Amino acid sequence: MRVGIILIFCLLVFLLACISISTEKKDIVEQERLEPVFAIGLQSCGMLDSPNTVYYLMQDVRSDDVCFTISHKNITLDCEGHTVEFGSIGVRTLRFVTDATIMNCKLKNKKNDYHPIMDEGSGIYIFEGSRIKVINVTVEAVHYGIYIVYSSDNEFMNNKIISKGREGMPVYISYSRNNLFVNNIIAGISGVFLESSNYNSFVNNTIFEDGAGGIPPKGGVYLMNSSFNNFTYNKIGGGSRAMGRGVTLNEGSCNNVFKKNTIIGRSAFTEGYGVMIYSSHNNTFVDNKIEVSGRDEAWMAYVNINSTNNVFSRNSFTSPIVLGIIKNGCSGIITVCEEPLCKYCREYGIIIWIFPILGSIIAAFISEGKLMRFLMFLIPMAGWAVMYPIYGFVLSLIEIFLILLKKRAKAT
Repeated sequence: MRVGIILIFCLLVFLLACISISTEKKDIVEQERLEPVFAIGLQSCGMLDSPNTVYYLMQDVRSDDVCFTISHKNITLDCEGHTVEFGSIGVRTLRFVTDATIMNCKLKNKKNDYHPIMDEGSGIYIFEGSRIKVINVTVEAVHYGIYIVYSSDNEFMNNKIISKGREGMPVYISYSRNNLFVNNIIAGISGVFLESSNYNSFVNNTIFEDGAGGIPPKGGVYLMNSSFNNFTYNKIGGGSRAMGRGVTLNEGSCNNVFKKNTIIGRSAFTEGYGVMIYSSHNNTFVDNKIEVSGRDEAWMAYVNINSTNNVFSRNSFTSPIVLGIIKNGCSGIITVCEEPLCKYCREYGIIIWIFPILGSIIAAFISEGKLMRFLMFLIPMAGWAVMYPIYGFVLSLIEIFLILLKKRAKAT
């Protein structure tokens, strides 16, 4: 009996000791997390190099070169609504900076023309940084509004990012991943450009490109060798005066998802394109509203010969004439409502002409070198609007006639 009581007593002492040690460790961790935060007022541009410090701007400032440089972790720059006028870069973070915040700033480029050095003319320049937040910032830049390179896990919320230069891009992301853009207005010669960047997300942004004078215009969203990115609930506009492109996927941009966006491709001079896909695979466009118009043609989607398994499903179209085309080697699917018009395209692929006003569709495809062409009744329309449907119908008759001739020749 005494032995049992002693064992119970020892066990209670051991448990109390463990709880005490755990509490002490927790207190130490909390103390480490709650490092003292200092506040420093700023009246001029300069280096921000004190960790765990909030720098707040007391007045408008200006610099002919770089205005602010953040060089350590856990630094906040709060401009408190003041204007930062800069020559080359408004705010930049040095390599390996983490957990910094840039907020409530108005960044304005002093210069108004193209900068020959890539990172010059940038509102915010993030190089090899992570967990950096940009909140409630207005950027008016010549070259890049926000330039992100070799960086990850950054957040951009409630900003207005404008690039006005003739080669400007409001948002340029290069070799970066897991960046999040929410509730931003992004506008300029081009919209958002991703190069070799994966797993980035854009939610509820307005992204507009007006390529007047742009060299070259990239469209609302342009992805180059970038995969597994998500665009949801955005308004994406390609309003280039040269060629209106809503979304362009190029050079191995795969497994990207565009869902519930409004995608606009308009051009007053040539063709308007909602979506263009070059040499890219396994991308999905679902439940989007696609608006296209052009002086010559208006394309819902153009997918080139080296692209496969791209799926368009349950998208709506607002133009009276929308052309969609998938060429050689397409195992991709274009669907209207929920029923695919072509699931097994090979060799030549599928060409689709859609007339939402009349509720009519002409779809044609050639599979494995054999004619397999489907035609639906179309009420003729005046003018050039019926040029492509008539061409498709005539082409069908010619091909049928040639096939019959070949069969007859073989029979004889």
